[in-house]
Parts: sequence; C-alpha cells; structure tokens
Amino acid sequence: MVFETAIVAALIAAVAALIAARHTSQSTSRQSKRDKKAEFLFRRAEMGHSRKLELYARAFEITGKLSKHILLVKNSAIPKRYFDEVKDDLLDWENKCGAIFTDDTLRAYRALLLALSAPAKSDGQMSRGAKNEVWRKRAWLRGCLKAELTGTDKALLALDEE
Repeated sequence: MVFETAIVAALIAAVAALIAARHTSQSTSRQSKRDKKAEFLFRRAEMGHSRKLELYARAFEITGKLSKHILLVKNSAIPKRYFDEVKDDLLDWENKCGAIFTDDTLRAYRALLLALSAPAKSDGQMSRGAKNEVWRKRAWLRGCLKAELTGTDKALLALDEE
C-alpha cells in the first residue's frame, strides 16, 4: 500500500512537472514572439523615421525658397514663373515621398500647391494677397512636417521604453 501511494505521488509530481514545463515553454515562446514583434516595429519605425528626415529635409529646402523676403517685402519683383518652379519642385518631391503623409500634412501640402497656382497679375507678378496666402500655407506645411517628425520621435522613445 505504501509502495502504491509512492507510485501515485511520483506520477502526480511528474504530471505537475510536465504541466509546469509546458507552461514555462509557452510563456517563453509568447514573450519571444512579443520581443520579435517589438523589434520589428522599432526597426520599421526607425527606417521610416530616417526616410522622413531625408525627405522632409528636402521639403524644407524647397519651401525655404519661399522666404519672408521674397513673399512679404513690398514691391518684391518676383515673377510668377519662380512660384511655378517651386510648385514643380514640390510635385517632384511628392513623387519621391510616396504615401507617407498624415492627413494634416497632406491638406497643408495641397493648400500650398493651390496657393502657388494663383494666377499672376497682368505684369506677370503674384499679387500681394496671393503672396500672403503662400506664406501662410508654407508655414502650415512646415509646421505639419515638424509635428510629424516630433510625433515619430515620441513613438520611437515609447517603443524603446517598453
């Protein structure tokens, strides 16, 4: 009877050990999958962020051509074709970007393109009101681009802390 009790106790202990080993293995496997997923997301975000930095630097370079001096100084004689060239540069830039814009950035970008498309006055120049509109839309787009980059930084830091 004592021998049978010892065998039953040993079997119960063995089954409990197998269940614990199985549970530990599954937990480790799940944690490993989570770690791999987090690393993948971090790498993807990091790659996307570096791509955005590269592309957005070009956007700032292009919109930098629309300086305060050019747009807001009275009697600045800048021909309409200058604004058309900036618009063409922005369109080329957009083709390189693909679909990485947020909704706000896309709206600001389209608004700037629309402002740059304003018709010229009879002397081939942009009107003062049109220049003011370009300046406002330029500031809006640049603000959206900065916000996107800052938001990406925060996302990377949050993922890194987890």
